[in-house]
Amino acid sequence: DKNIYEEIKNYFYYVEIENQGRISTVQRSISGKINIKQITSIFQAMGCFLSLKDIERIKKEIIYRFSDHINNENVKIDLKQFIELFVNHR
Repeated sequence: DKNIYEEIKNYFYYVEIENQGRISTVQRSISGKINIKQITSIFQAMGCFLSLKDIERIKKEIIYRFSDHINNENVKIDLKQFIELFVNHR
């Protein structure tokens, strides 16, 4: 559904901007990727309230699928990858 896609996209970029600071006079840099720690807030904004077990399972999936397995805490995913996760876990 196009409306759901637009809503996810808006939340995704909002989370990325918010991570740089809500009030900032510095020009923002949009990389199109969010940190693994930020995924939960988008799920919640979309009305999906995950258990801690679900969150851990999603984080493990992200690390397995999208990381280099060296620096797992700073794994970042893009919008397409997030949508794949959202569709599979909501």
